[in-house]
Order: sequence, then C-alpha cells, then structure tokens
Amino acid sequence: MIRKLTLMLLLLTVVAVIGISGASAATSSISGFKFNDVNGNGTWDPVEPALPNWTIVLTMPDGSKITNTTNASGFYIFSNLPAGNYTLEEVLQPGWVRTFPKEPIISITLSEGEDMKDTGFGNMKISQATFNISGFKINGDTGNGIQGWNITLSNDTMQTSTLTGTDGSYQFTGLLNGTYNVTEETRSDFTPNGPTSQNVTIADQDITDINFTNTPVSQTPTPSQTPAPSPPSTPTLTTGSISGFKINDLNGNGKWDEGENGLSGWTIQLMDIETHQVRKETATDDQGFYRFENLPAGKYLIEEKNQEGFVPTSSPVKVITLVQGENSINNNFTNRLVLSLVHIDNQRNVENKDMDDKGNINDKKDKGDQGNIKDNKGGNTKDNKDINDHGNIKDEKDLNHKDKGNKH
Repeated sequence: MIRKLTLMLLLLTVVAVIGISGASAATSSISGFKFNDVNGNGTWDPVEPALPNWTIVLTMPDGSKITNTTNASGFYIFSNLPAGNYTLEEVLQPGWVRTFPKEPIISITLSEGEDMKDTGFGNMKISQATFNISGFKINGDTGNGIQGWNITLSNDTMQTSTLTGTDGSYQFTGLLNGTYNVTEETRSDFTPNGPTSQNVTIADQDITDINFTNTPVSQTPTPSQTPAPSPPSTPTLTTGSISGFKINDLNGNGKWDEGENGLSGWTIQLMDIETHQVRKETATDDQGFYRFENLPAGKYLIEEKNQEGFVPTSSPVKVITLVQGENSINNNFTNRLVLSLVHIDNQRNVENKDMDDKGNINDKKDKGDQGNIKDNKGGNTKDNKDINDHGNIKDEKDLNHKDKGNKH
C-alpha cells in the first residue's frame, strides 16, 4: 500500500514538471487608431473620420522595425509581442501635420500578456501654399503689349491656356511648387525674337516677367498705288533672305519718292564676298522687286547690272551681313535715265531749247512752213539746220531751201 502510494506521488510530480516546462509565456499586443483631426484640437471628435492606408512603424526591443497599415476604420494592431521596451511612430504624409500626440515617437513598455490599446495618432490636413506665374506678350517694333495671344502652361500632370489682356499681360494662379513649361503660340505674320517656350521652377515664391517678344513681318509699302509684293510666310530660323527694289529715280536724289516706280527686268547678283564670283542671280519683277531666299548666316555682296541709258544715283553694290534666320529688306538700288547734252554749232546756248516727251531737244525759234528754223529777224537762218532721228540738230549749210529742216 505504501509502495503504491509512493508510485502515485512520483507520477503526479513528473506530470506537474512536464506541464510546467511545456507551458509558453503569454504574449502582448499594441493597437490603436489613426484619425482625421479636422479641427486640429488633438482629440478624436465624433464627427471626425478615420484615416485608412497610413503606415505605422514599431521598433522592437532588439532594434528591428516592423510596419502595419491602418484599415478602412483607421485601425492597426501589432500582435504576439514579447514583453519589453518598444517605440511607435507614424509615417507622415505630404500635406498633413500631426496634432496628437505632441511627440512624434511614443515609448511603450509591455509586460507579459499586456494588450496596449488606444495608442492612436491624429493628423490635420493643411492648405498648401500656391503661387503665380505671369509675364507679357510684347511687340518687338513698338514695345507695346499684344492682346489676345495664346499662352499655354503645362507639366507632367496638367495643361491649361490663357489669352493675353489689353496690355499684353497674362497670369496663371494657384500653382504649387514645381517645374512648369510656358509656351506661346506662333503666328505666320510675326517672327519670334527669342525662344517660344520657357521652363519655369516655382520654389515658394511667385514667378514674374516670363515674357515673349515677337516682331511683325515687314511688308515694304510702295509709294505708288501699286502695292508691293507680299513677302512669303515667316522663314525658319535656319535660313534668311535678302530683298529690295530697283527704282526709277526720276529726280536723281537716290531716294524712292512719290511717283517713282520700280524697274522690271533688271539683273541683281548675289556674289561671294571674298572671290566676287556670282553665287545667285535674279531679275526684278514687274514692280522692280527682287529676293534671294534660303540664305545661311554670313556676309554677302549684292550688285546690280547697270543697263545702257541709265546711271546709278546710289551705290550699285551693297554689303549685307545676315544673322541666322534674318530677313534683310529694303536693299534698294536707284537709277535714272541719262539725257544726252545737245551740242549746237556756233555754241548756241542750251537754255534756248525745249524738250519734247521723248527727251528730244527743239529750238525755241519758230520754224518755217517747211520746218526751216527762223532767226529772230523773221528770215530763214543763214546756217540751215536738219533734225535727225534722235532729235539732234545738224548743220546742213549746203542744203537747198527745199530740204532745209527735213529729218534724216
């Protein structure tokens, strides 16, 4: 009996020891909520919503980190934690500030089997500062603003446009920090004076004076009623042109005055500035206009080929330097007709002559019925004159009275 009792006690002791050694330590947890603190008072009020999809970071007693994400109710939990010292923090998202707790990191000491609840975070959304980009659209000839010009603002996520006002100004408002592209429209009747697109970076301040300047494409007016030929559309920036007019300079003053027209069919040559060899050649049109196109930047020599019966009244040679894409206009040449001086035998004064419509010079003295020139006494002059086909008066002393004054 005593032996049986001893065996039973021994068995109970072994079972107890096995039970104690096989039992695991109780685990702990940390949990809480993430809420939108709309009024920023640091308290989760009944009308304030939860914040899902926020990251919560837990630093373990050994220094390692684990993360959890709040669910649709703003709830998170870290389970199966051993006893020890922990720190808890949130990953702050852009555009938000923390209102609870005051410190960004919460220190927690967990006892075995302890569940630490309501370790929450409150955040309030802040209004982000916005800025402006502005500038002017400017007429390069007058310096005044151009109204109604389209300006476009864009970046990787947006694009918007506006028209310039009466003073040529434009403005884009409500912009966040970042890089933007500002682009102007292009028009065939204007030539840009600079780039048509500019990159602009906003860094906590407004950006001003993002200006665009364009110069109207010149169309040379003619003094006469006949309009000058319109130049072609705006050239590309890679090549330029040289143009001008050939003018009948009636008064010989070297200028294009009212009533003076262009001369057609005159040859204008574009020559090499070093060798003087002809590179291009063209003829003036019915209004006296000429043009050399598709010219790269460089120095050029322009020369007219004079025609018989004309003399230049301004330089017949011009040196022109083109920059890239430039249209050099009004490179004009002026010429006038040569009027032959009339030499009369016995050194008659030219002031006594009249000029007909064809430039022929006639004696102011009266002619007889048969074309003979009479002297001031009313009789036929002693030295009879014959008028040739060019209007010149020739001495024909030996002709009889019948042939005097006839044209040869």
